[in-house]
Amino acid sequence: MTTAKYQRFTNLRVLKSVQHDRLLKFLSPHYEYIASRGLTLPHAGKLTDLQFELLGEILKAPDGQTPAELMRAVHMVNELARESMMETLLDQIDELADAFHRDERIMPADVAVEAILRHREHVEVIHRLQALNARRTYSYFQANSEVVPSLQEPLELSRVSFENAVGSYFESRRCGRGTSAAMHLCEDSLDLTVSHGRPWQLQDVLVDGVRDILSFQPLQDDLLHFNRVTGELKINATTAIQKEMYRGSFGRFFFGDENMFPPGDIWTTEPLRVNSEAALSVVNIPELLSATLTSVTLFVAGAKPELVTTRRADLIEILDERIAYYESLDIDVRIAEARIELRFIDGRRTRSVTIKPPNIAVYTRDGDADVIELFLHERGFTNGKIIVPFSLGGTSVARSGLGA
Repeated sequence: MTTAKYQRFTNLRVLKSVQHDRLLKFLSPHYEYIASRGLTLPHAGKLTDLQFELLGEILKAPDGQTPAELMRAVHMVNELARESMMETLLDQIDELADAFHRDERIMPADVAVEAILRHREHVEVIHRLQALNARRTYSYFQANSEVVPSLQEPLELSRVSFENAVGSYFESRRCGRGTSAAMHLCEDSLDLTVSHGRPWQLQDVLVDGVRDILSFQPLQDDLLHFNRVTGELKINATTAIQKEMYRGSFGRFFFGDENMFPPGDIWTTEPLRVNSEAALSVVNIPELLSATLTSVTLFVAGAKPELVTTRRADLIEILDERIAYYESLDIDVRIAEARIELRFIDGRRTRSVTIKPPNIAVYTRDGDADVIELFLHERGFTNGKIIVPFSLGGTSVARSGLGA
């Protein structure tokens, strides 16, 4: 018999924090199974301490007969029974707060159970997003427009078209049918959770003590997160080919442009983090008098992007302080955008360069472009890659790298 990792929900104190009638309603579809494990639950009223202890043991030690639906429900409660997720559920699920308007004390596990009873499908979406947002491996793409592009309306039509196209892709790769794309729209972001099959796998199993082989298609969840404040798209998926498919499909169906988020990883702002003021040196570039950092946008894990600007000349010092502060708290932070002003040796000409990793840099394409690109390359902002321009319209150009 295995022991499931449901320590939070199966803890006696947490189990008792769920209102009794609510807990019994949550378990009611599985009364027969629980009884087979030696616990007869009442249909109303309170559970005794002994009944709570037995229930906790049953939930954290499933056997071969445990209903999959019960395990999924307990797993969700276990993951959502936290203060931060309680606030998310109360904020995002309609009328959920009304169920607790007479309660002086609200407990996270109680809220999670009620949310599942009321809006199971919505809770499943929130749960998947919570799990996916904990992932740390993403590919980033910046929109190739000077302003953040607007999503095409109606969004539901875009979602359905995206889902159909992605579903056809996975079906053509023998990953099965049934691909779904759940959409979650906030004021500053749009999330798409894509659930799809993976190629068939074989697994040695024991069935009633007899060795057997189980063939199945695992389920995979991928995440696309579009930041409506900065125009950045980040994708978590298994393979580079899938990420490219998502990148093009998202641009096509939500913005009408398959190349809205160009590929490539030429640009980086890491020199500002690693080399600090030395990243702005104009040594060995005789055409330039100075390079000044004028603004940066920081992406802080779990928070809205932080725009740092100042008229003072020491923005680089402020940036160093901000990054050191977040790192001291063990909070992930990266420079999502940096704007640098280059002053030419004649003292009259200045050019502004905006770097948006990994695939966009915006600057005027004129006779000074070669000098600007030399500066960016020499100071490490190009990852040592060749600069291949693509048109952005007007006199500004966004440059994306394709190759080393």
